[in-house]
Amino acid sequence: MKIALSVALIVLSSLYTHTLLAQAKNKKFGKLDDQYVSMQVYEPDTSADAVILYNRGIVEYQLLGDGLKLVHTYHKRIKVLRAGGLDQADISIPYIAASRIEDVTEIKAITHYEDENGKIIHQKLNRKDIIDEDRDGYVHQKKFAFPNARVGAVLEYTYKVYTDYLFSMNNWYFQREIPVAYSEYETRLPRDFDFRHLTLGEQFELERERRSTQLTVWNNQQWTVNILTYTCKDIPALSREPHITSMKNYYFRLELQLRTINLPGAFSSNYLKSWGELSKQLMESDSYGGQIKTPKALKEQLGLILAGTGDSTEAKINRIYKWVQSYVKWDKRRGLYPNKKLATLYKEKTANGTSINLLLLTMLREAGLNAYPMLVCTRSNGLPQSVFPTLRQFNHTIVYVNTGGDDYVLLDAINKFTPANMLPMPDLNMQGMVLAENSAKWVPIKPQHQLKKETHAIFKLRLDGSLEGSIKNTDYGYAAANRRASMGHTDNHAAYLHKQMTHGFTEAEVSSMDVQFVEELNEPLKVKCGMETSDFVQMSGDFIYLQPMLNQAIKENPFKLEKRSYPVDFAYPRNHRYILSITLPEGYVVDESPKPARIVLPNRDAVFTYQFMNSGSVIQLMSHIEIPKTTYNSEEYPFIKEFYELIVAKHAEQIVLKKQ
Repeated sequence: MKIALSVALIVLSSLYTHTLLAQAKNKKFGKLDDQYVSMQVYEPDTSADAVILYNRGIVEYQLLGDGLKLVHTYHKRIKVLRAGGLDQADISIPYIAASRIEDVTEIKAITHYEDENGKIIHQKLNRKDIIDEDRDGYVHQKKFAFPNARVGAVLEYTYKVYTDYLFSMNNWYFQREIPVAYSEYETRLPRDFDFRHLTLGEQFELERERRSTQLTVWNNQQWTVNILTYTCKDIPALSREPHITSMKNYYFRLELQLRTINLPGAFSSNYLKSWGELSKQLMESDSYGGQIKTPKALKEQLGLILAGTGDSTEAKINRIYKWVQSYVKWDKRRGLYPNKKLATLYKEKTANGTSINLLLLTMLREAGLNAYPMLVCTRSNGLPQSVFPTLRQFNHTIVYVNTGGDDYVLLDAINKFTPANMLPMPDLNMQGMVLAENSAKWVPIKPQHQLKKETHAIFKLRLDGSLEGSIKNTDYGYAAANRRASMGHTDNHAAYLHKQMTHGFTEAEVSSMDVQFVEELNEPLKVKCGMETSDFVQMSGDFIYLQPMLNQAIKENPFKLEKRSYPVDFAYPRNHRYILSITLPEGYVVDESPKPARIVLPNRDAVFTYQFMNSGSVIQLMSHIEIPKTTYNSEEYPFIKEFYELIVAKHAEQIVLKKQ
């Protein structure tokens, strides 16, 4: 009887949830059945912190007073199920504010929730609480937070985006980082505008409905408008794991790409411009190519900067790069366009990333080098695509210098802690587009350095179970740049180093600290810490149990998904060698020790070596992790996941010492 009742309750709960979801599809803003607020779980994914109940978008052309506009309308409802879903209450809507290309209007939001007395409240957002924030001088964002957002609430909002980009469509994402119960996207596009409709990412069942209508435009002309409605239901969340560029690259989504326009009696055009045409357009524009002018005062100073470099291309690059890197401060903004004229930048010494790198570019050209701007799409902005010519995907400019034949150097001077031939990690995103006056070419972006660390721990184990000795870290490449950056962002280097070197210890008395090559960016960064500690040692009778990895152990596998549908992207190769040497106390010998291990993935894509050596009074252990490959596809995910599982297991093993 109890079993039958339980089954009945589950069925009723499921039916109730689906009934509520049907009610949630009411397309009128603010019209939501009060019962919906009491929903406590989303049956298709009972672990979800939040669920998108309803997500609808419309894209269409509208004839307004100032001409034809492309209008995007959005309407979304989100149910907060647990505290972890409250981050959905903070909304940010980016748009292109430069030259009033785009405008965001008609923002409305309501928090539907049950108060302490059980009354359903529908609290509207006050328009005064909407903030307009300048992101980079080109892109702004409208920001607001739902009032009285809480667990159990339904968050509903709508807005419109009017844009002068008549033929550049935003992607529609059916899938998100939380599950989506219902997603609908409607395209209302003139029949004579031939758009390619592409669905990308992991595919789910998608319903399509077609119809047509008439639209009156200028001179009372009639356009036949094709209306295509896409509907998708119960789309699972795509959970984020470490080592990824942007999840936007892998969500199930719809992309629209304009191929041709054919308006009888008006004009016909192949809209798919070439990359060369886009490059020409950008380089001839006043807001980009027109800004590439060396300030007069800087021309006079360039001779001093290059003094002693002779004809060496490498010396010129390094000298100019170092000067720009130290002279100008990055304002933490990126953007396709510079936010200051170079003469202004030279005086004020601060600007966005594109401005800084265009200054670097002009100086390299003045020095006689073949330097060109290179457009990039940073890792968080999504993967760049080279098929459909569009500038909207790019959000930063770096510098390409041809050093002879097919050889080149890529430069980005916004980071004060990377040498000239090391791009900051956000730039490491597959490829970028080099601009010339009438041409463009795609160039691969490959890391020229690895994240390499060497750790040497030398200790003496005392009879009381304490360890006395030192740990020395030598950082190369990105490991050195990352540590220098962290040191550069703190006023107290000693406190920072103390915290870093003793991380993972509960009790450690530091006796000395020595650091070398902090300012020399092309040199490895060396830090040596003398210390005494009783951590990682446990005494029990005649036995001593030692955790030999000390604070260098990988204790948790970063890869936890059963199946990962997107690649693992480490950005750069990784290499960490750890060596431990311990002098044993008199009268103790090794009773148990870790067995050696060597794990090699196919094609040596990753290698783990673990060795233990016992020479009587001194024991040594080595752990070496080598990951030369930067990207592993979803089919290779099980291998890299198991690779880390075995490392975690080996790093957890102990050494047992026994008193003779």
